[in-house]
Amino acid sequence: MAKEKGTNVKVYVGDANPATVLNALSGEKESNFTGDAGQIDTSDKTNSGWRTYIPGLKDGTITFSGQCDWGDTAFETLRTQWNAQTTLEHYIRLNVAGDGYRGPMAVTQMTITGAAEDVATYSGTLVMVSAPTETTAVPAEVA
Repeated sequence: MAKEKGTNVKVYVGDANPATVLNALSGEKESNFTGDAGQIDTSDKTNSGWRTYIPGLKDGTITFSGQCDWGDTAFETLRTQWNAQTTLEHYIRLNVAGDGYRGPMAVTQMTITGAAEDVATYSGTLVMVSAPTETTAVPAEVA
């Protein structure tokens, strides 16, 4: 597989759950996907003093940041979703082919910053609330 630019990693915000439209987050400068799996300790007295583990439950988060684009559909949807404490379908594209993850997520953190010598910026965190769907192509709902 070829190396790709980081600009191909992009967050899309759904309009519902399931989404009929997935809008790109305008002004986005950075996005990250983190997948975690818990670990279940299977150690016993026969492990020669070493712990042993098997994979446990998985979860995932998406973090993002960028420059505020007031009135942008995706940005305003995130703000509304955070305020209403609801879940919507979101999608993170990991490469130009469209590999990524989509599914219902909750906005658990939203920060808007305004510095005197800079444009207003945002950052936030989406948490997967159930198992996501792994994608191998850009979904048809992407606007």
